[in-house]
Amino acid sequence: MATYNIVYKDRDNPLFVQLSSTDENGVVTKPDLTDAVTKVEVLIKGIYYNSADYAEAFDYTTEGALGIICLKLGNIPELVAVKDTAAEIITYDPSNPDGLVWGTIPIRIIQLVGTESTPTP
Repeated sequence: MATYNIVYKDRDNPLFVQLSSTDENGVVTKPDLTDAVTKVEVLIKGIYYNSADYAEAFDYTTEGALGIICLKLGNIPELVAVKDTAAEIITYDPSNPDGLVWGTIPIRIIQLVGTESTPTP
């Protein structure tokens, strides 16, 4: 059973994601996102959401030197409540203009009871 990261629609709850890569020798490195990253993007259920369009939902500068992105995806008005899904994390920089996919995180997007929408399967 997967552990899901909870995103509350229309709320400011942060989700911190630590990016890292492992080389062929097993050495783990964390990228400095403040160096050259121009955009961060997530792909959820076939829809792309990015820091250029939703700057308030993506912070890759505050802790970016440690490879940490703070996501406040609940601040994206178009985000649809969905029960269990995954979000692909993608970064862009001059060396990777087509984007570098870092992998997926399991998420659950919740609309609180008494508000306008409910999760879709």
